[in-house]
Amino acid sequence: MHKKTPRGLLLIFFVLFFMACSDSDDRIEQKELPNLAQAYLKTYLPKSQILQVENVKSTKDGQEKYKVTLSKQITVLFNESGNWLQVEGESTLPQSILNSLDEEELIALKANYPALDFIKISNTSLYRFRREVTLLDHTQLVLYYKLGTIYIATSLKENKAPSFLYDFIEAYYTHVAIEYILQVEEEGEKVFKVYITAETKSKEHSAIDNQVELVFNQDGEWLSVEHNKTAIPQKLYQTISDYAQEYMAEKYSSLIINSIIKQDEYYGFGVFTNDIRQTIFVSKEASPVFRFDVVQRFIWEHFNPNYQNSSTTIRRDKTKRYYITHQIKSEEGFIKLEANTNGGWVVLETIDRFIPLSVLETLPKEVKELLDSKALSQWVDKIVKSENGAISIYAKDEKYVFGE
Repeated sequence: MHKKTPRGLLLIFFVLFFMACSDSDDRIEQKELPNLAQAYLKTYLPKSQILQVENVKSTKDGQEKYKVTLSKQITVLFNESGNWLQVEGESTLPQSILNSLDEEELIALKANYPALDFIKISNTSLYRFRREVTLLDHTQLVLYYKLGTIYIATSLKENKAPSFLYDFIEAYYTHVAIEYILQVEEEGEKVFKVYITAETKSKEHSAIDNQVELVFNQDGEWLSVEHNKTAIPQKLYQTISDYAQEYMAEKYSSLIINSIIKQDEYYGFGVFTNDIRQTIFVSKEASPVFRFDVVQRFIWEHFNPNYQNSSTTIRRDKTKRYYITHQIKSEEGFIKLEANTNGGWVVLETIDRFIPLSVLETLPKEVKELLDSKALSQWVDKIVKSENGAISIYAKDEKYVFGE
């Protein structure tokens, strides 16, 4: 007489069977990894044994990725091209892994965390970040560039963040998800940076368009609000000074404001016109309008940088002329440009790269001829245009002045 197998046991058996089949379908041979991934493992994890290689699909972006499991409970995630996305371990990662970071990142990390006890390192392009790092005690750090400097911010958990951040978000935003709350010291001032994604019913905007950065000082006063593409909430806009609102209403009532910088002496309003970003500075004494589109056009035409970070500030000289300074950190190096209100540049400086020859072509002919005769055209890293028409060229630690 045969005994019947309970239906429940049969169901469990089939579920386990299909799960096993599914898992085995994802596994691939090590030789099937892209060359970049294989080179990474050979270079930075030479002593680790590869236990399993899987072809997985991300639930977030739907992109195929490769997950490699190694000895000592280390896993590495690569994208479909073989670039590493994340490396994680149950204990401190091998020191060899740290060599995959940029030198300046490693210097900054060593200065702040000399033990280098990291259990997770991730590449990320979210919100202009560079890396995310998790320490052995599970403290989360975010690395990012600003003005040619790398900063290390501490990622705060919700129960560790000050309540005024949540009060602000609740007052001016609805239906948002808080992605990051960071605490960092920038240029001697400790600030909080909050990154949120706002929901919208508009089909014209993607999730990236709806990203928002909020910056606060230690006292809870907001310093800047930047929306990637969407408009600043009207309720928040109405909290700024009357003189700034009145000026913008009179001159630029039709423009959508997507960022505000708040300083003691002025406001900076970021607007988009025909997909070109402009910055309008408004102060009580004067309200200069900078042709930021001209600055942008010049940068894209001659540098075409792969942006990592950028910032914009204004200054006023002794003659009360206003100038805008735009600084860019890109993968190719650092660019600093100072321009007048019409967008015409007066100072151009680069670090870790040289000024393109196309820029020299815009200067008087005798400048380019002299530089070519001295074989210096490839080595120019700073140009200054004086009010009297003189042009100063800096190359190989030498200064050459034309038109004095």
